[in-house]
Amino acid sequence: MLLEIKNVKASYGLVPAIHEANFFAEHGEVVGILGHNGMGKTTLLKTIMGFVKQNSGEINFDGETINKLSVHQRASKGIGLVPQGREIFPNLTVEQNMSVGVAAQKGDINGRIEEALEMFPRLKRLIDRRGGDLSGGEQQLLALARCLCRKPKLMLLDEPTEGIQPSIIDEIAETLSKLSKKGEITIVLVEQNLDFITNLSKRVYAISNGILKDEIPPKSLKDTNAISEYMGFS
Repeated sequence: MLLEIKNVKASYGLVPAIHEANFFAEHGEVVGILGHNGMGKTTLLKTIMGFVKQNSGEINFDGETINKLSVHQRASKGIGLVPQGREIFPNLTVEQNMSVGVAAQKGDINGRIEEALEMFPRLKRLIDRRGGDLSGGEQQLLALARCLCRKPKLMLLDEPTEGIQPSIIDEIAETLSKLSKKGEITIVLVEQNLDFITNLSKRVYAISNGILKDEIPPKSLKDTNAISEYMGFS
């Protein structure tokens, strides 16, 4: 098991955000987390990454409890976050954005960038273009490629399909599916796009009002009424 979340609670200052979270992800697995806006999806990912204060429970990663590790330490151990909104550098080129992603790492930086570009061929044509001049979908590809340059063991994805054209959503799905099948990376995917999360994920959990503990049976993902019972989807 690569990631295990046990009875985790988290807050923004004195304001509770995650009341209870329990789930796990095996090596090479894609685990989906469904939920409406405001239910705690983004907060959960930020808690795993270390941006949000964890009040109790355990986060175990690759055989180690990481509760007290900083964001930088968690990243160095192989956790990467692709945040909602992408957070690329708009004034830097595609190549410069990717270089920043691996600047602090050792090894063949150019080789890592080239390998990431092979996963997203569309970016090769845009290598000298500024990040701010890319479309929303192209920026999302860049955010994914920048994260993959670091060769993370675990990638946390926050709403990767939000506001993106269908053709690029298909590109993202195809690349993530290939990575998963090779067993090269474990992915925790937060999404509202039911088709995207269903097609990619081996297992799916529901989060509602800061509580994540229910795994949704695969057959229920095709049943709108069943989904509504878990999280109020309409």
